[in-house]
Amino acid sequence: MGTTTLTKPESTKQVDNVGRNGGSAVSGGFGRGDSWGARPWRVPARVHRTGMWLALAGIVMLFAPFASALVVRKGLGEGWGAAPIPRVLWLNTMVLLLSSATLELPRRALNRRLVSSFAAWLYAGLYT
Repeated sequence: MGTTTLTKPESTKQVDNVGRNGGSAVSGGFGRGDSWGARPWRVPARVHRTGMWLALAGIVMLFAPFASALVVRKGLGEGWGAAPIPRVLWLNTMVLLLSSATLELPRRALNRRLVSSFAAWLYAGLYT
């Protein structure tokens, strides 16, 4: 198994760590810039990827028993029939799509620096 190496950032600016990791505005407390204060360490990208893979494995382990139960239940053949799709499901789907669009459109407007369009779509998204 490999080791994780943390590297210090290139900047040598003094970090004000009052309020972070035990920092205190009181003289003599942690966060004075001594060895107990917070340090701006950079974590390698592979650490983030490993965390995402572990989260994905946990999600798969959660849903695998559900899929297995579905296959077993369907195989029994006892009263397993198709259920009609409720009409409210279509309305719910349309509202969800409209809401997603009213979040995506302001994001695109903000990337293009169109502030008025961004505000209009954002307010529209708040009311859907």
